[in-house]
Amino acid sequence: MKALKKIIILSFLIIGFNTTYADNNELLIQQANSAYNQALYDSAIVLYNEVLDSKMESADLYYNLGSAYFKNQNMPMAILYFEKALKLS
Repeated sequence: MKALKKIIILSFLIIGFNTTYADNNELLIQQANSAYNQALYDSAIVLYNEVLDSKMESADLYYNLGSAYFKNQNMPMAILYFEKALKLS
């Protein structure tokens, strides 16, 4: 019975951690999008990369990062992330 309690508690902790982790990534993406819309491309790049560092990936995330690099006139990195977006989509 004690083992079952520990498993249930551990499950709730893991679920809570994953939800918080996802919420943090959503917040970072919103901040990155806001920075991009204000033409703060360096900031947007840093924030998008923070999301990638958390092991989240999506075609939209790669596309947005590619766009930020493009606007920042870093064509090699823009192409890299546009290709990654294309591959995932």
